[in-house]
Amino acid sequence: MSLKAYKAGMPCPPLAPGKLRIYSMRFCPFCHRSLLVLHAKNIEHEVVNINLKDKPEWHFKLNPAGKVPILQQDDKIVCESLIVSE
Repeated sequence: MSLKAYKAGMPCPPLAPGKLRIYSMRFCPFCHRSLLVLHAKNIEHEVVNINLKDKPEWHFKLNPAGKVPILQQDDKIVCESLIVSE
């Protein structure tokens, strides 16, 4: 897992078609819940960490509430850890 955290002014990394991505924060217990489920189910995914004190502008396009985790695959976006974990 990358330790890099995206912050304001940084561009959103490109998403490969069909690739599952989770927007997370390394110390967030709600993100940990979702990551544990992905690992337990052996679901291949990419992690993009967000600096929650200095959120990038594009983060609000994914979730207007500005929260993590966010699960994205192509144009499908799911927010809230309990829903992501399902």
